[in-house]
Amino acid sequence: MSAPPKVNAEPLTNQDSPRGAEDVPRTASVSPKTGTGKGERASTPEDGAAPPGKPGGRKLGLRAVISFVLAAAAALAVTLLLARGGGRARSASRAPPTAPPTAPPTAAPTTAPTAAPTAAATLPPTAITYRPGELTASMEGLLLSTGLNASLIAATGVPVINNSTAFHANPDAALTFAAPDGGWVYASNSESGDWKGGAYALRFDRGGAIVDYYQILNGTSKNCGCGRTPWDTFLSCEEQDNGACWEASPFGDFAAKRTNLTRVGGRYESAAFHLNGTRVSYYVTEDVKDGPLTRFVPHDVTSVTGPGAHAYLLLDQGSNTFAWTADREAAAENAKDHYRTCEGINIQGGALYMVSKERRELFVLDLRASTYVKVSTESGSFGNQPDQILRIHDDDPVLYFSEEGSGPDSGVHGWVEGTGEWFSVLERAGSSETVGVAFSPDGRHLYVAIQLEGLLFDVTRDDGFAFDDPTLGVVYH
Repeated sequence: MSAPPKVNAEPLTNQDSPRGAEDVPRTASVSPKTGTGKGERASTPEDGAAPPGKPGGRKLGLRAVISFVLAAAAALAVTLLLARGGGRARSASRAPPTAPPTAPPTAAPTTAPTAAPTAAATLPPTAITYRPGELTASMEGLLLSTGLNASLIAATGVPVINNSTAFHANPDAALTFAAPDGGWVYASNSESGDWKGGAYALRFDRGGAIVDYYQILNGTSKNCGCGRTPWDTFLSCEEQDNGACWEASPFGDFAAKRTNLTRVGGRYESAAFHLNGTRVSYYVTEDVKDGPLTRFVPHDVTSVTGPGAHAYLLLDQGSNTFAWTADREAAAENAKDHYRTCEGINIQGGALYMVSKERRELFVLDLRASTYVKVSTESGSFGNQPDQILRIHDDDPVLYFSEEGSGPDSGVHGWVEGTGEWFSVLERAGSSETVGVAFSPDGRHLYVAIQLEGLLFDVTRDDGFAFDDPTLGVVYH
């Protein structure tokens, strides 16, 4: 392949990326209309008709009048009862998701949803118990925000489910992928060395129970950060000398393949893609002092293993603008001066978000205007280094961070774009690194792992709602 041409700053339209599998929208359950239709009821002789064998037009006796009145009253009572039954069914759709509505016997069956159990359309204020940032609940060695519950679902060396493989060592970055049956897959990297790393998948049913565990990538080392493709496959990056990025199926549909996202070997961290019309661009961070941000534009938009053009980020700190160059050495010097040791990356619409671990800064690049801003991540209990970053869905204003460092504890923290406010979701006392932060596609399960101990937790709201549903209010740093 010929040397890639030099690429200047690209003008990009504000084309939002399509929602991924963890962004499957939640829909409210709507019961069908119930009760009889107008004029419908059980088949009976017409009111006022003469009894069989009697001539019509005859005046009714007292007993007949009483019978008529009682029959009419009974019919009216049945009609009112059915109407009330329909009203209860509609009201039930407003109940918390833990108590789904039950349709009356006369209702037609509804089509089963293809996603996991869905959130209610509106939430009763009295049912909400979650107050993010108010760390009051202690459970499983975690300090949780008020209204959260945590359970340990996997531990290194212990079989995940009966007769299954033991959970992998050194869990790291992870993503979730929606399954056709309403369940999902949690794909998790292993940062073990000596070619014992790779990636694994935990398969969940629609109720959030683990039903399978299997390896989706092997024969690699130090698999740290990750990403996804537009067609929902898992990208796993090796953070080791001469490392590469790999594509794997979260469902084990094909053997993992080495990608062409990076031109040379390196200590690669995380990947993200951006769609601009018919063009797709991939961005990969590198966790070394002189590791530049790589941009890869494939010639074939349906593949990450074929040829394409590579370019590297140059920041101009004086004007807060940026450009792209084919000169990797020049970009490496620029990275060392301005954005060294980058890890987590996220793209929302036309903006790229990445963190510099060593500088404790969040960079926000406007891919259309070729301008950028940076924000310090040091806030309150978030004093260690920022690591992975993610959102529950594309238009979520909260960017969530995992934390790495030598401080007394690490946690999961949120930054509200627009206001710049920070809050903490949870902390782990004595933990050096929280990893594997990911939300289930319905937003109701927050997964977080503790790397050195090899523990994986499932965190949920006590009230049963999704993490992006209304709360009791946020306690900011």
